Amino acid sequence: MALNINDFLWANYGPIMDSKAICKILHYPTVTALKMARSRGSLPFSPVTIEHRRGVFAMTNEIVEVLERIERERKLTTVSQKRRTEDTLA
Repeated sequence: MALNINDFLWANYGPIMDSKAICKILHYPTVTALKMARSRGSLPFSPVTIEHRRGVFAMTNEIVEVLERIERERKLTTVSQKRRTEDTLA
């Protein structure tokens, strides 16, 4: 039985993900790149602040939503590309 994204992330990271986990899952090349995206306001999630802790944190549920949104957009792009190809061939 395959785990879904939510189950996988919760089993591996719990309710809050740290910078290293976020980089790994969302493919930021480095923690510095993640922090730069945060300073530009271009993160695809709302970062969480934890008192007396430095770094970028995120609620696991938000990262799940980001991944699900990416998957939906990928499917929509694939369908629209297929339709354009079919229209071209017709």
